[in-house]
Amino acid sequence: MTCSKCGKNIQNPKKFCPYCRNPLGEPVPPPPPSQRKTITWVIIGVVIIILFVVSLAMIGRKPVPPHDQASVATSTPATPEPTITSTPESTPAIIAKTLVESYTGMEFVLVKQGCFKMGDTFGDAGKEYEKPVRKVCITKDFYMGKYEVTQGQWMKVMGKNPSSFLSGDNYPVEQVSWNDTQQFISKLNARGEGKFRLPTEAEWEYACSWKEGGEKARFGTGEDTISPSTANFDASLDYKKPYSDVGEYRKKTTPVVSFKPNGLGLYDMSGNVWEWVADAYDKDTYKKLGENDPIYIGDSGSNRVIRGGSWNNNPNNLRCSNRNNNAPTDRNNNVGFRIVHGLPAEHVLSMDKTAVLTIRPDDCPARPFRPLKGRQKPPGHTGMVG
Repeated sequence: MTCSKCGKNIQNPKKFCPYCRNPLGEPVPPPPPSQRKTITWVIIGVVIIILFVVSLAMIGRKPVPPHDQASVATSTPATPEPTITSTPESTPAIIAKTLVESYTGMEFVLVKQGCFKMGDTFGDAGKEYEKPVRKVCITKDFYMGKYEVTQGQWMKVMGKNPSSFLSGDNYPVEQVSWNDTQQFISKLNARGEGKFRLPTEAEWEYACSWKEGGEKARFGTGEDTISPSTANFDASLDYKKPYSDVGEYRKKTTPVVSFKPNGLGLYDMSGNVWEWVADAYDKDTYKKLGENDPIYIGDSGSNRVIRGGSWNNNPNNLRCSNRNNNAPTDRNNNVGFRIVHGLPAEHVLSMDKTAVLTIRPDDCPARPFRPLKGRQKPPGHTGMVG
């Protein structure tokens, strides 16, 4: 027995170590042979279990490819990817079905790219400037204003209301020229929230005539017939058409969400006020332009296209394929506009640099109110649309 204090080997152990007088415990007898065997087998079992668990873990582990072994050996903590945000030099991806401009509250509806037959596919007008009917493709998605720009939205950006019908903030602004719309768009874009502009003539007709199933609707209501219960126009008996109903002639504008929208969710694409578009007017435009994202730029002083008809126009003027024009300086009480967000064609840059080169989505003397007749003007006419 060995003393735990001095380490001496004691042949005849007693209560105290004869060398250092350290108290000694009772000697521990060795375990019997049967117990020693049991302990041995327990140890062996534990070792086997440990080896089995380790082997299972190795089987479930994916091997490291040879070309990655070096990088694994010298790996460092991964740097998290930066969060991508909209800056004045980048545009967010168009993914949402609707878009809201935060300053004015203008709402926009996503219009998906696609192809359609542009022109008078119904054979209603017989006008050369609606022909030839041809295939046109809008190659990029864009957002279109859910309704015409309202008087409240105009005042928010421009400060004063030029409209003749001062009926409320949710009525369409009118008495604005094409040039005025460019000032509005420029100021809106200067706030840094998006690329806003006028729609092209092709975009406008594509959205106006959109119909479930790929067919083309005659009117911006999504239907092939029109009545005063579905749009604001001159529904007098004198202007009755096979595709229209006789009824109320309101003789003024109505709030922008007074009637049902078309299948895209767009209001007043037919009636209420004419709408300026980006294109210059030419009666032979359809013979000159190509298939993809067409736009006719013209000269700076060229007449500009207006679309959709108005509160004082007959049903023929409200057709989606109908084309008309005014001088870019004209202001009238039945002409307004709506805007779009997006950049469908690079050549739009040369048309309106201010509107499209700033990003993310003044006073104008007004003429006195003057009621206008609801007749279609001849193709070459440059004055107010009747």
